[in-house]
Amino acid sequence: MSPRITCRQIEIDDSIRERITGKADKLRRFFDRIQDVDVILTQQRVQQVAEVVLHCDGLRVRAQESNEDLLTALDRVFDKVERQIKRYRKRLIDTRRRAGRRSMRATETVMTMAPPDVEEVEETPEGSGHIIDTEQRELLTLTPEDAAMHLDLSGDSFFIFLNEENQHINVICHRPDGHCGLIEPVVD
Repeated sequence: MSPRITCRQIEIDDSIRERITGKADKLRRFFDRIQDVDVILTQQRVQQVAEVVLHCDGLRVRAQESNEDLLTALDRVFDKVERQIKRYRKRLIDTRRRAGRRSMRATETVMTMAPPDVEEVEETPEGSGHIIDTEQRELLTLTPEDAAMHLDLSGDSFFIFLNEENQHINVICHRPDGHCGLIEPVVD
């Protein structure tokens, strides 16, 4: 399956398309659960921005890089995604090995995670608290540890999941101190 390539304000030739396809095939050799690969290329002033989104069994892995040279941005973003996939596979293996040893409750645990890549955020004028985007995602049944892994790989600031331990909808988010916070609803 070839990757979906979206070009915004930029045109690419066949050699770059072949390079993207080759790098996407290489990712599939590392992790066979990849269903779709989306590559979004954008021109922003003098910077070339390359973004890769992988869809694999309900998991979304996302990375973005920018550089003045498009090929450099592509190489860096695919290297970043490759590192994320390798880290995910390692955590999957470690989680399966520790499956019988898990005894901590999620409310008592703060998980240490690497801080997410800092991205530039455009400031919005005050008083403009309007919903500007709606996104629907599959609600996955996970343990808080697995949800933290999904959060780390997705690049998002939060992740909503159905807690496997108590069957409640929970939210896990990145905290400013580099840890993850777990939000559990109070159900009477």
